[in-house]
Amino acid sequence: ALQLDPFHAEALHGYALWLRTGADNCTAAHEIYERAIALRPDDVNLLVNHAINLQFGLDRIADANATFQTALALAPGDLYLLSSYAVFLDHVTGSEEAGMRYWMMALDSPEVAAEAVRLERDGSCYYPAPSDDSLSP
Repeated sequence: ALQLDPFHAEALHGYALWLRTGADNCTAAHEIYERAIALRPDDVNLLVNHAINLQFGLDRIADANATFQTALALAPGDLYLLSSYAVFLDHVTGSEEAGMRYWMMALDSPEVAAEAVRLERDGSCYYPAPSDDSLSP
């Protein structure tokens, strides 16, 4: 796809993800993320994945935080963003409490509520209760 259109932001995003996770080349991934972000600066998933690369791949904590802040300004209720930022804070501070606020915000997100409604509607969140016989020794 990139050979046909080297300015295809979604293809660049996918390539950067592969470079980071499949090829373990976070430096090259960073360059590709930068190209994709120049094309789609409001793409929250792209920003989050770039921040993760900055944090875990390149140990550029301040840049990762700035990228997360940009994404939070764009989509403060995004589930992927909130949960990723919670992990970021947990790792950076070494304290679960630092990210807890964002975990709680993620759990309260409309995406989680919609998924819970879907699971309930589909019957996916219910497990058959064990019979009393199965509980006795």
